[in-house]
Amino acid sequence: MGVDEDIIDLFLKNDHFTRTERTSIVVSLDSMKDTKNREAFVKFSILTADDDVAAFRRRQAEMYSAFHNTQKPIKEFLFLDQFAAGVLEDNSLLIIAPVDHLLWTASMANYITSLNHEMSANPRPAKHLWLGGSASPMALKNLKQEGWQVKQNAADLLKSK
Repeated sequence: MGVDEDIIDLFLKNDHFTRTERTSIVVSLDSMKDTKNREAFVKFSILTADDDVAAFRRRQAEMYSAFHNTQKPIKEFLFLDQFAAGVLEDNSLLIIAPVDHLLWTASMANYITSLNHEMSANPRPAKHLWLGGSASPMALKNLKQEGWQVKQNAADLLKSK
């Protein structure tokens, strides 16, 4: 994938990832041959400082791979603060969040506002948020108002066949 040896070394030394999680991330990214900036996903993962976030990153990589291979190709990865995002062929933005249930909290509202502001310089034809599980009615309402198309229970749709 063209990952620099120093990045590989730092990724392998991050004790928050198990061997299984590291392997799953690499296999998932490797399955997306034409996706640009896959190496940045590995670099981004180096900053993981929590076991739960490591599990989140693993699951996110798996779900991006499944989306790429069963739905639509992901053209490239880009990074928006704490999330890896996919850019689709039509330049739409895709964020996959492997969460059980998304609530509309003050921090979520601030993140979406910040993200929308950041994206205003480079508008996208669509903004997709695929959730592993569900979202509260308030989260769905507010995300829709902010221009996001939300897909709930995406983990079921993206299960390996």
